[in-house]
Amino acid sequence: MKSIVLIIFCLFVFSCTNKSKEHKNSILNTEQNDVQIPNYQKEEVQNNMNNSNENENNLTIENKKDCSNAYNSGDNAYNYSKKAYNSENVEDLQNYSKKAMNFFDDAMNYANNCGCNNAYSSADDGYSYAKKAYNADNFEDAQIYAKKAKNAADDVMTYSNNCTNE
Repeated sequence: MKSIVLIIFCLFVFSCTNKSKEHKNSILNTEQNDVQIPNYQKEEVQNNMNNSNENENNLTIENKKDCSNAYNSGDNAYNYSKKAYNSENVEDLQNYSKKAMNFFDDAMNYANNCGCNNAYSSADDGYSYAKKAYNADNFEDAQIYAKKAKNAADDVMTYSNNCTNE
């Protein structure tokens, strides 16, 4: 008995949703109407229906943050931090750390502009770690800081991606 009631309910809901679509289409189709609608009015009705759909879509887009630049800078910082960590000499490690610092700085600016506080904080941490790697007294300490910078860059990408998708 319950399944019959459920089937009838589903059929009712389905028929109601199709009727609203059919109603919109019947406004524009003169063969189904007793009243003849001039073409310019058909176009106007169609444009209004399309604009209302576009406006509904725009509302969701306007509320999204675009932190893609922060993400891209974080990605570049990650790549250079990884290269610094995998370097075999101090000179290369310092060179890659300096490039990572520049991209962390960019990521901070972009994250600040899109209002993504977590990405900004991670970029700031990454900048500090990359700077410590650049200024480290020995190779082993520099590698440790380069690894921390790489992890911070990964966090920048995660947080900026989350801000973009909110």
